[in-house]
Amino acid sequence: MGATKASSQSQKPAADDEDMDPTQYLENRKRYLEIQKKEGKNPYPHKFFVSMSIIGYIANYGGLGNGDHLEDISVSLAGRIISKRSSSSKLFFYDLHGGGAKVQVMADARSY
Repeated sequence: MGATKASSQSQKPAADDEDMDPTQYLENRKRYLEIQKKEGKNPYPHKFFVSMSIIGYIANYGGLGNGDHLEDISVSLAGRIISKRSSSSKLFFYDLHGGGAKVQVMADARSY
């Protein structure tokens, strides 16, 4: 009976979170994030494959001129979209920031 009681208490943290005042919840969350960082884990992981950093992308492809493009290359980047502009209904420009660098991405819906 003692083991059952202990296991039911360990399954209760979600309910405990709801019963906490906001200050306690924030402190618990900060403590959890600090533990994750100390263990070398990313506390804010993304859920998609990234093949290259923005800095690596700039190093590899920064020499391309305006209008140049490579057909056989597929790269997946991660970052924060800071701005989005449209040139037409099918042509968009995105400023993508990450790792202390930024790139401008041109998305042309006519190509797909």
